Amino acid sequence: MSLLTDASLIVTPNGYNVGKLYSVVPNTTLGDMDVVRATSATRVDSAGLIEIARTNLLLQSQTFDNASWVKVGANLGIAPLVTANQGTAPDGTMTADRVQFNCVGSLSADRSYIVQGSLTTTIGTRYYQSIYVKAFSPSEVGKELRISSDGMTSSIITITANWQRIVLNGLASFNPSNFIVETRGGVGGTANTTADVLLWGAQLEGGSVATEYIPTTTSIRTKFAGITQDGSVAQNIPRIDYTGGGCPKILYEPARTNEILYSEEFSNTGCTSCDATISANATNSPSNTFTADKLIEGTLAGPHYTGKNITNSNSLFTFSVFAKKSERNFLFLQAFATINNNFTYLPSAYFDLNNGTVGTVNAATASIENYGNGWYRCILNCTSTFPQAGSTHIGMYMMTAIANGVNSYLGDGTSGIFIWGAQAEAGAYATSYIPTTTATVTRNFDLINKAGVSTLIGQTEGTIYAEILVKQITQDYLICALSPTGLSTTYAVVFKVDAVGRLVSQVYAAGVIVVNIVNLTPFVVGNIYKVAFGYKSGNSVVFLNGTQVGTTDTDVFVLTTLNAVSLVNTGYYVTGGQQAVKSTVLFKTRLTDDQLILLTGDSFSTYPEMANALIYTIQ
Repeated sequence: MSLLTDASLIVTPNGYNVGKLYSVVPNTTLGDMDVVRATSATRVDSAGLIEIARTNLLLQSQTFDNASWVKVGANLGIAPLVTANQGTAPDGTMTADRVQFNCVGSLSADRSYIVQGSLTTTIGTRYYQSIYVKAFSPSEVGKELRISSDGMTSSIITITANWQRIVLNGLASFNPSNFIVETRGGVGGTANTTADVLLWGAQLEGGSVATEYIPTTTSIRTKFAGITQDGSVAQNIPRIDYTGGGCPKILYEPARTNEILYSEEFSNTGCTSCDATISANATNSPSNTFTADKLIEGTLAGPHYTGKNITNSNSLFTFSVFAKKSERNFLFLQAFATINNNFTYLPSAYFDLNNGTVGTVNAATASIENYGNGWYRCILNCTSTFPQAGSTHIGMYMMTAIANGVNSYLGDGTSGIFIWGAQAEAGAYATSYIPTTTATVTRNFDLINKAGVSTLIGQTEGTIYAEILVKQITQDYLICALSPTGLSTTYAVVFKVDAVGRLVSQVYAAGVIVVNIVNLTPFVVGNIYKVAFGYKSGNSVVFLNGTQVGTTDTDVFVLTTLNAVSLVNTGYYVTGGQQAVKSTVLFKTRLTDDQLILLTGDSFSTYPEMANALIYTIQ
């Protein structure tokens, strides 16, 4: 018998789905956690890449015979004839449709086209339009098609004997928009009046790159973390996060808003530059898309920078940007607030992009995180309220530098660094990247709990075990809470980390804290800890990494029925801190001290290692 065979609930970064984080134990749906976020979010996937949710805005993306695709013959044109499932699609299925275009006439008004209209687009936002095209027969090779999206982009393409994915992009100039494939006469038309082709996999998506095709039927669809769901937002999907490599963690975060607009487009008109230029889409970004820009210094003596503005708000702010060395090894990141064009607050830091270290820091704290392939996230945490009261202009500068402390120098006109993913968020620490385009974007609070599980909870005694990666210690965050309902602290067992990083273990009875064990030594950000809270009237104890850090044999209590397990909640016992949890386990008894030493000790470096050593199988 192993300790884990006695566990009543085990939650790890295991299986998940929309709104669900599946438990390992029990092997029924009883222990599956309910997940609510109601907005999209990002994560680091198993390849170490930042994953961003993507949406196909088209309906019936590979069924062109459907009424969602209108067939039109304009002027001397004849409406295209569509025959379903006439060819093998790029995915190997017999789902490619044959479309026969017939434009009779030589004027631009003479058109034979299929169109899907009334597509909701945001003016000023970049969209990518893509579709797979192939000649139906050898005689059609070399003919032309015109593919367009009104108000964004158009192109004449040549039909080949093999499948080609045609990708166009442009900024939306009006809303709604259309997706059109046609033969057309006149200026901007096709050289041929007829075309017989196979079509498959049409997609229209916002963002900074064309992504993997997402099939749709009656609804637009969004894909994130391997899961597709109807609608334009990948909401309520647990984030199994691989930041830093190794085993994954369950990422929980508070609500945050990225105040920076066009967070990946530094060539956008929203940027202000001084003796520097931006080369757009110069290399692959941390999301492995060809969307990272290059900040290139000019030829004058002085600073070489680009800047972005944010909304004026009196708050602590954290600024961040992903950067990678090119000819220059240093990034100088500076935030600023001005009153009547006079700078009043200038927190700043230098970042060594060659060694991944932080240099000189002024009026702030700073950190740097390695995202692989030469990319680092450079983070500037302001230590005073920012912007200051009365500020009329606030923003952030990204500058090239030739050494730590040196950002003013004679430029050569060609050297620079790569930048991507700028973020400015109200708060004392950086959270996961939130992409933006024309407007600020908010990622909601992650809420993870389960009610109606009294049979999994020790009612008069029990143990909570967790393995956690400490992400920050500036706000309270919950490890686990047991209560009659998801929000009650009238009767509850609460295991949390407080705002100064101390492990806190509490029992509430009739609204009064009757057990309050506080480990006075704060956690260290970036460290992994194995913690356990054994609760029992007159005999409660806390262990951390194999060592007892608190106990009480005098606090006597009586609990009412505990019916809910909360990993993240919005109740009294958590204020929305950020954490990454590798496992959470419940036992219905207060384990012995020897068992708690084994459970939390350093003889096992990971939860799976412990499970294997104790002959427990995770399925």
